[in-house]
Amino acid sequence: MTTDAMEDDGRRRQLSKCLDLLSPGRKDEEKFVGLLMIPKLVNPETDKDAFRMCFEHMDWNFVDRLLTSEGTEEMPGDTLKGLALNIIQVFGSEADFRNRPELTSRIPSLAKLLDSRDMSEFKRPVMECLYFFADSEEGATQLQDLDTLRRIYSAMSDGPEDASVVAFHLFEQLYRTVHSRGEFFNDANTAFREGFLDMIATTFATVDTHLKFECGRLLMEIFADHDLKPMNGPVSNWALELRKGIMTILTSKIGSQQRDMALMLSSALCRQYGARWILQGPGNSKGKAREGSAVDLSPAQTATILIHLAGGELRLLLDDAPTSEIPDPASRACQIVPICAEIVETLIRGLIGESEEASVSLPLETVESIRQSLHETMESVRAYLIDVQIHCDYVKNVHSLDTLVTASCLRLLATWLAEDDTMSTKEIRQVVPVLVSAGRIRLECLNLHPIQFLGPALLNITADPAIRDAFISSGGCRMLIDVWSSQSGPSPFSLSIVGTLLNVVATKDEVVKSDDQIVRSLDLFGRDVEGLDPAAKTTTDEDLQLVAHYVAYALIVCRSLSPNQLKGAQHLAKGIIDVSAKFLLRGLELEGGKSKAGWEELKELWLISCSAFTACTRPIPKDHEIRRLESVQALQKLSQKSGILDPEAREALGHWHELFLAK
Repeated sequence: MTTDAMEDDGRRRQLSKCLDLLSPGRKDEEKFVGLLMIPKLVNPETDKDAFRMCFEHMDWNFVDRLLTSEGTEEMPGDTLKGLALNIIQVFGSEADFRNRPELTSRIPSLAKLLDSRDMSEFKRPVMECLYFFADSEEGATQLQDLDTLRRIYSAMSDGPEDASVVAFHLFEQLYRTVHSRGEFFNDANTAFREGFLDMIATTFATVDTHLKFECGRLLMEIFADHDLKPMNGPVSNWALELRKGIMTILTSKIGSQQRDMALMLSSALCRQYGARWILQGPGNSKGKAREGSAVDLSPAQTATILIHLAGGELRLLLDDAPTSEIPDPASRACQIVPICAEIVETLIRGLIGESEEASVSLPLETVESIRQSLHETMESVRAYLIDVQIHCDYVKNVHSLDTLVTASCLRLLATWLAEDDTMSTKEIRQVVPVLVSAGRIRLECLNLHPIQFLGPALLNITADPAIRDAFISSGGCRMLIDVWSSQSGPSPFSLSIVGTLLNVVATKDEVVKSDDQIVRSLDLFGRDVEGLDPAAKTTTDEDLQLVAHYVAYALIVCRSLSPNQLKGAQHLAKGIIDVSAKFLLRGLELEGGKSKAGWEELKELWLISCSAFTACTRPIPKDHEIRRLESVQALQKLSQKSGILDPEAREALGHWHELFLAK
């Protein structure tokens, strides 16, 4: 046997004796001797088998006693706890052991060491030890216990800076492990998720060191990993704490990188909570604000700061953004314009829109300041889009509009046009061409068709005759009909499409005679209303509103058809009259019902439809099959009764009855 082999054999025998000293039947003094000898006999880096033997022979009940011992004069408690920590730390540094229950089951006891003032010097080693376990499946499960997490958070928020940094990285690694299992945003994990976010957001709000920006970076990673969807109900406390930290950054003289981060976080929270995140009162902070940390601002102050900063940033970026080339996706404009536009759009909906989010009462001077900022921002957006349209016309490529900067501006302007009426007719007419051009394509950069957000704006602005004419001359009607025909049936934006077309034909019926595309749209009417029966009790109020627009539009188009166009649409006449009669009957049913809300919503369109229905049915010969339709017969019988309470409806239906029978 060689000398090296003899030495190895001797070390093995010595190791066996030391491990025997660790067995449960041995005295604690003997265990201490064994623990002192093992490091001299085993190198964890080079002798993995021996290291594993040590792990398997360790008396873990003894380790538990060390963790909880008060100690003696000869062996103080902090010394014993430090020894236990060292044992767990040594084994925890080996990836193979991090999922073993012998270690992970002791995570709660290890975290309790953070509570002891006597163990303050051990906070960083405890954090480093727990960090190992955050990278393991079973360790991460144990660390999700909220009591354990709060102890770590305490070390992060109140501990020395070195321990705070390690504690933060522990939180960071814990998130990544839980996220990799697809569990962070699970409904079953709500308590952990809310607690986790609350701790990170409160740290972000209350510290004034580099740790603030580390927390912000982690929150941005979390938001980027998940599809943030609008949420109803109260704003979470962590989101309000995050608002406080964001406002601290935005009101400080700080670099553009940190300001961009604050704006990005604001954009994500606006997407999730809408204007409620901005306009809800201050939250209940659970953290202790450090010297230099700002207090939570009022809703008025928050809204003012965000609208001025986001709007100002947007104006500066658009002034420098070239309109004759596609912006570099990595450019600051492509990154920041969309988030600033989203913030401004959220504030428009909250402060100007008719929603519950606008219920906050703001001082008059605040409202005027916000309005002024919005007008300046919209003027920059409008000027940018006009230049983009000029370039689009020059290159004869409508797809040049499909950039993130242009799409964000279109969306923001559309929100403004749908909610506000202070932009002049002349100013709106100048942007109509770009709105129509955008409606001709799908915006791949947003992965949606722009009519989804352009629709409400077009519906609002085309009520003005001058804007309506600009819309017609820009090919707006054809654009809408093309979009309508591309759908397989009623869609979320059908109401905006048909409503806008109704604005056009109701006030300028000669457009029907000059555009056969509008006549073609009657086929689309027949396709869509096939599954929407206005007489059915199961038809929802939303569907009934859609039917009301469809019916009014189809009847006005039919009323305005030239003789030649009318011949081409004869095959549709029966279906249009039948659906229209059913709608008129359903409206009268609502008018005579206990609840008048449904009738008031439909009344204007009902009266328009009744007038057009009179014009369309009066020329029908008495022996025509349309007159024998069950719906028309029912409407005729009802028109002879005097039970209709609404005077306008009674007069309109009576007028139809008189003219219809006279023929």
